[in-house]
Order: sequence, then structure tokens, then C-alpha cells
Amino acid sequence: MKISDYFISPEHPPFIIAEVAQSHEGSLGMALSFIEVAAECGVHAIKFQTHLAEEESTPREPWRIPFSPQDASRYDYWQRLAFTLEQWALLKAHAERLGLVFLSSPFPSRRVTGWNLWAWWRGNWLPVRCAIPRLSGGCRVRVNPCCSPADCRRQGKY
Repeated sequence: MKISDYFISPEHPPFIIAEVAQSHEGSLGMALSFIEVAAECGVHAIKFQTHLAEEESTPREPWRIPFSPQDASRYDYWQRLAFTLEQWALLKAHAERLGLVFLSSPFPSRRVTGWNLWAWWRGNWLPVRCAIPRLSGGCRVRVNPCCSPADCRRQGKY
């Protein structure tokens, strides 16, 4: 496999990815700083998680409330951490200017459509999908390609 100019295989040196996820806490400045520090450390790539609150949660979801001292719900959390598409483009350009491959774990995968990424990781929340229904009488969720709670609700999975 090849990501950008890097071959990924046992015969090649490790491809090192700095994982930011949502550690930026919704701050564009902090996200830019993470990119700069990652470049200084000599990693090959930087990876964020990209979220759409309306695809992953609802303002009244019952299973994760109270969520945190700062956010009343998981929905509020996703909203607070969201960047606009223009901000994501700025982050990607900044990473590439510093010689990093920009990667994303999108939630949902349509979030990165048109971003021209070398690679992306589809998030796997299967343990959550099974834990939620188990609270009300057992795991009724089959392994399927839905990538968010909202997708599974639409598909009638729980």
C-alpha cells in the first residue's frame, strides 16, 4: 500500500501518524499548533477526527446525559468541536505545507467527500452499537456498514 510518497509494508520503515482526534477542543489555533508540533517531531502524517453532530447524535439522546461539565449533551460536544469545511481546508493546507500527510477518521464518511485525501480511516463504533441496545435487553445490532448512530436509526438497527 502507498500513502502519498510512503510505502506501507513490513519491508519499509514505519509510517508514523500523530493522532490529534478532537484534542483541539474546537480551537482552530490549537489544531494549527498540533500540526506544527507534529511536523517538528518528524512524523509522516497527522490525523484528526471529523464529526457532524446531526449525524451522530441528537440534542436529547438519552444514553449519554449528563455528558460533561462543559457540554449538556454529546450533541453539544460535537457542535463545539466542529470546524467549517473552510477551516478543515486550512488545516489540511497547513499540514501539507509543513510536509505532513493529512488524514481523517470521518464520522460520517461523507464528511470528507471531495477533500482529496491520500487515505482515511472509517471509525468503528461497533462496541457502542452493541452496548446501547444491551442496556434495554440485549444486542440486537448486526454487524453492518452503518457508520453512525443516526445511520443505524434510519436503517432500523436500534
